[in-house]
Amino acid sequence: MKTILQLILNGIASGSLYSLFALGIVMIYKATNVANFAQGEMMTIAGYMTLLFLYLIQGLGIIAFLLGILCTCAVGLIIERIAYRPLIKAPIISIVIATLGVSIALRGGIRMIWGPHIRPIPPISLFGSTLIKFFGIIITPHNLFVILFTSALMFSLLCFFRYSKIGKAMRAVAQDQEASSLMGLSVKKYFTLTWTISAGLGAVAGILIASLIYLEPDMGVVLLIKAFTAAILGGFISLPGTVVGGLILGIIETLVGYYISTKLVSVTAFIVLILVLFFKPEGIFGTHGIKKV
Repeated sequence: MKTILQLILNGIASGSLYSLFALGIVMIYKATNVANFAQGEMMTIAGYMTLLFLYLIQGLGIIAFLLGILCTCAVGLIIERIAYRPLIKAPIISIVIATLGVSIALRGGIRMIWGPHIRPIPPISLFGSTLIKFFGIIITPHNLFVILFTSALMFSLLCFFRYSKIGKAMRAVAQDQEASSLMGLSVKKYFTLTWTISAGLGAVAGILIASLIYLEPDMGVVLLIKAFTAAILGGFISLPGTVVGGLILGIIETLVGYYISTKLVSVTAFIVLILVLFFKPEGIFGTHGIKKV
């Protein structure tokens, strides 16, 4: 029993990061109907920026973590203005192709600046380095920080969209751009805010995942599949569903790695994605809909 609880706890730690990463993708899709394929590179950039700040300010991991997030948000803002803003009235496929182009360009830039080598990032935590034992279950300080920080961030994000004026405006723009514009809302401004917040969510997930495993230029490509799987599993357009989907995927990967083989962990997301698309394509919290064209 303790083993199962230990595995579930570890799965929640990784799954919460998948959820956070997937939330950024779902936010963009809800606002623009565009699947952002450059989200993986946002998290990779965040990892390298954090690594840079860790070298510059020794021993201040949390400060480097926050600075990495801010820099990635700034990069997301710049990219939105340069690559996506001119295409705001273009066909959706044009913006999707633009995200693919941005993804390739960013990956090439990362390799050119930092090289192709794998680099470790020290674990980021506010709870020291001593293992925490709770009823026989071992919790690493990093996992505890990941679970608490991502849970607080996701809860704050959901409250932001449900209760704040800006959050409600962003939801209105996502639901109907034309009607929102007629009501006096600036569609461009809320698009920019959406892309920036999405970059920030990817940054948090990227830094914490890199500190769990490693940092390398193509890291975002693999994790993008996991994020899309989490989003589709949860219903894709449902923010709470995306959170649940990420947690389920993280737990499944952990159980597969322990009870079957660690070699299967890398393909677990693909298997889950295929099964969901085959048996329940609308996801756990999704609904069937008819779109008039």
